[in-house]
Amino acid sequence: MDTEALLEHAAPAPRERERGGHGPSMLTIIGFAFLTFNSGVAVYLSSIDLGAAWFAGFCFLDLGLLFYCLRLYERAPPGSPRREHLKMAAWLLTTMLTFALFPLMEFWLLTMGKTTANSVTDPQNHASSGRMLYHPYSPPIP
Repeated sequence: MDTEALLEHAAPAPRERERGGHGPSMLTIIGFAFLTFNSGVAVYLSSIDLGAAWFAGFCFLDLGLLFYCLRLYERAPPGSPRREHLKMAAWLLTTMLTFALFPLMEFWLLTMGKTTANSVTDPQNHASSGRMLYHPYSPPIP
């Protein structure tokens, strides 16, 4: 197979170059504005609980830096040392966010397990109440 023929029919240039490289798309701006609004509301509503406010701020900052690193990674030329450094930064930010969200996931799994244990499928838990209480939604067991 002729490699020059393949190079002639290479993939078109990214849309960013078509737009002249002028900033992010409108969808990205709307998504980031939505993330900013939700994070601001979370910090405002958890103003009494300082730990929850710090958690919301950390997640917002981490996601913002992650998206910025990914954007720079896409712009960096393939094989460059900067691209490898940005890849490491993206992995680090993703790992930090995963470890930050892990306690919430663990709490959710434990809560769902207790909900299914107390559902209508276990009549012993409801025998003392006189009548059975039916849960409107029985979540699936993970």
